[in-house]
Amino acid sequence: MKRPLSNGAEAWEEVRLPISAMLYSEALLGGDAIQEFYISPNCIYSACKMQDRHPRVAQYKLLKALRLIQVGLPSARWTSHDLLSMAEARGVDGVLCDSVVLLLAPDSLAVVDDDKREGLTQQLISDMFIKMSLKGY
Repeated sequence: MKRPLSNGAEAWEEVRLPISAMLYSEALLGGDAIQEFYISPNCIYSACKMQDRHPRVAQYKLLKALRLIQVGLPSARWTSHDLLSMAEARGVDGVLCDSVVLLLAPDSLAVVDDDKREGLTQQLISDMFIKMSLKGY
């Protein structure tokens, strides 16, 4: 649903990120800096490939479904702090901008894999038992 912002900015759509979604970042959570999360690890790999860097990618699972403001590509006038302030004013969990997610409270995430690598998957032990029980082992 689109709702106009109080400061006259364009109306941004509110979207839900389901609890089954995974988010990725280049470093583990920590510090006071705003952490950028990505919907796909490929976004991180391609950006670092152009800079000739080899990133260490962390994979996170959501602890709850998230409500986010979806914005297009922000203009230079909007900083990450501005976007998060607008999200806080609207009572949502963060901002989705293209494939980047900015969260007000990163504590709504749990680390699944602190060294995600292309072509490899990591599962929770509980997921492995569920799959085994479905297969009839």
